[in-house]
Amino acid sequence: MSKKLGHVKFSELVTQSNRTVRPVAGKSYPLLGVRWYGKGPFVREVVTTQSSKASRLFYVDENQFIYNRLFAWKGSFGVIGSEHVGSFVSGEFPLFDVKQDLLDVKYLNLYMCRPEIWLQIEIQSTGSTSVSRNRWKEERFKEFTIPLPPLAEQRRIVGVIQSVDNYIAALQDRVDATSIARNAILHELLNAGGDGWVETTLGEVVSLSRTRVDPSALPHDSDLVHWSIPMLDETGGPQIECASQIGSHKFVVHENAIVFSLLNPRIPRFAQIIGGANVVCSTEFAVLVPKESVLLDFLLTIVSSSGFQESILNLAKGTTKSRERINSQDLLKSSVMLPPLVEQQRIVEIVSSMDDSIRASEQTIVEAKNLRSGLLSDLLSGEHEIPESYDKLLGAA
Repeated sequence: MSKKLGHVKFSELVTQSNRTVRPVAGKSYPLLGVRWYGKGPFVREVVTTQSSKASRLFYVDENQFIYNRLFAWKGSFGVIGSEHVGSFVSGEFPLFDVKQDLLDVKYLNLYMCRPEIWLQIEIQSTGSTSVSRNRWKEERFKEFTIPLPPLAEQRRIVGVIQSVDNYIAALQDRVDATSIARNAILHELLNAGGDGWVETTLGEVVSLSRTRVDPSALPHDSDLVHWSIPMLDETGGPQIECASQIGSHKFVVHENAIVFSLLNPRIPRFAQIIGGANVVCSTEFAVLVPKESVLLDFLLTIVSSSGFQESILNLAKGTTKSRERINSQDLLKSSVMLPPLVEQQRIVEIVSSMDDSIRASEQTIVEAKNLRSGLLSDLLSGEHEIPESYDKLLGAA
């Protein structure tokens, strides 16, 4: 039968590990960090007495629980695996041994690697600033509580969630493999050559939209093209946020155009616009309007190709990578291979079918992650128990 679970303080379930070493000259010490959002520990750097002023470091052991005091509110938690035995941490990364007759360390990690827990930690954290220096100290950690089912039930929960994680990882592998194949095939298609192909420049096949707009004349429902992440959304359109103040020096986005970011070209940002009514963009974007010799969809395949993206990096100018910018006129000088319209359409159809497959898998990943979140919440609530028969499946896996 299902049952509500009692909550037990961490202080009753873990003990802090304080095995220290004083660094000596001539030796190297691999130091671990812990990634945000539950991504676990990694080797952050290798230090010596010359590169580090630390007077002591802490040994790590397999199956210890670790977190980052500075970024616990960002989900900086993990479990020490066998690959990290022999590494060390600084005092900002507390280590804990769990009482193995009461608590499974992977169950503890599952519980802590949830956004609702991170929010509670953020409220509790204290520090000198509100963002980067919030420390969740060990005293707070030890006072935290966890729902504690029997050890066998904990392991079943871990097993179920691990099965979902394995499924998500397999889907991601498929997306990655399909994306690599897609880019390789697109490269071959764009450089195949043949009858009717011409080597030209981007400026010969597109024109720049330069229709300026007076912000005061815009209707209230106008949108400002703005990307916070460098990809198309699931509908194949741009990510557009409503802007309460448009500002000055904006361009109307031409119907059936591609907007291409001129800033930070190491992170390509572009999108296809079908119908540009009430959409404007800043001078940080080039609005590429295809001429009759090129299909809009084919133009998108050109700017999305790894070859094109690599070539425009040579055009970037700036004092740092984050401030690099491409001049729109230089962009138009980029070399492209242009096939006849019939061949353009054939290439678009091939690439589109692969893009559809990638998007479908990515959507499945989103749904699987939502399933995982809901499933974990249900299992941690104590309202649902996993039958003992599941142990046989775990043993067979």
